[in-house]
Amino acid sequence: MEMENCIDVVIVGGGIAGLTSGAYLAKAGLRILLCEKNSQVGGLVSAFARDGFHFDAGARALENSGVIFPMLKQLGIEMEFVKNEISISLGNERIWLKDKMSLEDYQKLLVRHFPDNTKDIALIVREIKKVIRYMDVIYGIDNPLFSDQLDNPGYLLKTIMPWLVKYNYNMKKIKRLNQPINEYLSKFTENKVLIDFITQHFFTATPAFFALSYFGLYLDYFYPLHGTQELAVKLEKHIKDHGGFIVRNTKVEKVDHDDKIVSTASGEKFKYKRLIWAADNRTLYNILESKNDKTNMAIEARKIKVHQAKGGNSVFSVFLAVDRKPAYFQEKCGPHCFHTPAIKGISALEPPEQFTREKVKNYLQEYFNTTTYEISIPCLRNEHLAPANQSGIIISTLLDYGLVAKIQDELWYAEFKEFAMAAIIDVFDRSLFSGFKGDVLDSSSTTPLSIAKYNGSWQGAITGWSFENSKMPCESNLAKIAKAVETEFDDIFQCGQWSFSPSGVPVSIITGKLASDRIISSLKPDKGNHNG
Repeated sequence: MEMENCIDVVIVGGGIAGLTSGAYLAKAGLRILLCEKNSQVGGLVSAFARDGFHFDAGARALENSGVIFPMLKQLGIEMEFVKNEISISLGNERIWLKDKMSLEDYQKLLVRHFPDNTKDIALIVREIKKVIRYMDVIYGIDNPLFSDQLDNPGYLLKTIMPWLVKYNYNMKKIKRLNQPINEYLSKFTENKVLIDFITQHFFTATPAFFALSYFGLYLDYFYPLHGTQELAVKLEKHIKDHGGFIVRNTKVEKVDHDDKIVSTASGEKFKYKRLIWAADNRTLYNILESKNDKTNMAIEARKIKVHQAKGGNSVFSVFLAVDRKPAYFQEKCGPHCFHTPAIKGISALEPPEQFTREKVKNYLQEYFNTTTYEISIPCLRNEHLAPANQSGIIISTLLDYGLVAKIQDELWYAEFKEFAMAAIIDVFDRSLFSGFKGDVLDSSSTTPLSIAKYNGSWQGAITGWSFENSKMPCESNLAKIAKAVETEFDDIFQCGQWSFSPSGVPVSIITGKLASDRIISSLKPDKGNHNG
């Protein structure tokens, strides 16, 4: 396929950000090429099937946030969604997060287990309610970025202007909540175990606002009827239907800044007018080349900045095919659950100083007994996502990339995977899913190393850069998110989880749209033949 001289935009990375950019650029009539290094698009919104069991390999559900639904509507993409019910369980107790009144149930759950901290809990729940009110304002209307009414004076006057006043007022309040969640909650209680229970399923050093807002955002979660990857599939189809090209199994290994040429590992070269980098930020600056001294200085300065930064948290996930009816799991946890087996407090655990196999296993065993798990059961949203009278279960927990990398260096990575998977199954066998181990038909797992290898994400991160970075190598001010797509180079834009923090699917979509908007405004779409 001869494409060298007919590409307006090359997009590198077929995750949700790259697909969003491609969808809007193709719709605008621009000639695009999207390069994805894997055999399927979707990135961290991917899936796989085995023996009739469907498993979401990345995101377990999608948070609308005033972004996903209006984006689909604007692009003319139809998708079926079901409401994604979420529960929180502690030991054998469970509460449902069905509406804002569910916070009362959450407060009672905490009080039952921390009776000496009743006043502390009341103060913390008050903070959660306050953040939810802020969120109601921020997401009070569909994101204007995805509105076709911006030329309508009535819409601007009656909807956008009043919202902007409230938005700016609340953003000032949100800035006060920009400290790590554990540190913030220590203002209200000295009980570290209580703080751990509330926060240990969030990423390390998650900003307080981002963490506390989730108690409201959980109510805004939906599940695509055919699995989360359906979002990627629909965007891919939209791109192709509008004349865009998508090439899979295509790894970009060089970007020539001066001549605007992308080179792939298979030797293909594609010339572009604009480039959108929707993949790992470190890789871009590792492969970006120029003969201009000033440009090279900018590349090197940026390379140092991103190489010094730490990737965000990663996860260990277990995928189980179980010979038990979905009704059993509906009763035990529902389709999407955050489960803590017992209250102990994970912050008290420290990795062993002596890295012997026995000590590491003892540490991991205690960690798996203490950590909080995210459980997702696709067939409870759609019965056709598992064989009749059987269930596919996904169990995930945060796990440090560095620990797993060191285990690999010590040459017992395969043993670790089997040990960790067995330990997690045992935790659930003696707690939430009592005695279910004998009904497990098949099991597999992914580790932080698996995520790093497949997705190319630095240190297996699933939300981009770590919140622990003293100086974030990307934009992190929500009010300035439009700047997140800019690079030091006029013809190169970036989007996705590495361009803004905190990140996630809505942010990937927003930055993907912003990048495409910048390019559409600078290039006159050629409505002619898209096939080059």
